[in-house]
Amino acid sequence: MYYIKRFNEELSDSVYRSAIKKLKNTSDLSNIVLNNNDRAMSMTKHADDVVFKKNYKCWTKLIEQYSKYGLFKFLFYGDHKEYYISIMPDNSLAFIGTDKIIFVFDVLLIPKDLENLKKESIHNGSVDEADVQIILKYEIIGGTVGKLNFMIDSYNYLLSDRKSLNSLKRLLSNIFESTFDYDFSSTGIMSDQNVYDSIEREVIQDRELSIDYGLDMGKIREDLIKLKTSDIVFNYCGSIRYLKQV
Repeated sequence: MYYIKRFNEELSDSVYRSAIKKLKNTSDLSNIVLNNNDRAMSMTKHADDVVFKKNYKCWTKLIEQYSKYGLFKFLFYGDHKEYYISIMPDNSLAFIGTDKIIFVFDVLLIPKDLENLKKESIHNGSVDEADVQIILKYEIIGGTVGKLNFMIDSYNYLLSDRKSLNSLKRLLSNIFESTFDYDFSSTGIMSDQNVYDSIEREVIQDRELSIDYGLDMGKIREDLIKLKTSDIVFNYCGSIRYLKQV
């Protein structure tokens, strides 16, 4: 508490919440004498404001970066919602086994306006509780890759219409095009890297996929373009679905 009073600087919300916990753990008599309950309530509101300001700053960057790709419709436990999205490769970028090659992309859901931002549980500008991934899988058959399998995996958010699914497929295929400038999330740990360059360098070249399996960025893009939306699989809450079942 001494340091919070003494220094004229904004602290992280965790510092305030630690102080709140200490205030609430004091004796009943101390709470009455020092008015700790009111102080804790005031500090809780300030901590919430600190979190919102941080999230708002991150959200505005995400909106600036990804709103140009349009809105996507999702179904969240029966409630229809619209979000902008950011498609980010998983930290490992790809898994390469003896019989398959898997690319995993995390999908961030970005509230479309300030009103919706205030209604959501937010972390770094995107929906905190959203757990959506795109999984691209190639089976390795006789030393070469087979047909591309496309799965959207989520336990709570489901793409809810054909237009959004087509837009997602088009956006993902564009990421595998060298002239398409799609950067990592401006709030992410790899914010200075281009998605295409990272996959091309760290997966296709460094792991020699083109040499060993004839798989390069151009082939992945071509396979995504040729893929029918009706062939995309949804793993939603552990249940496998297709577009006609969504």
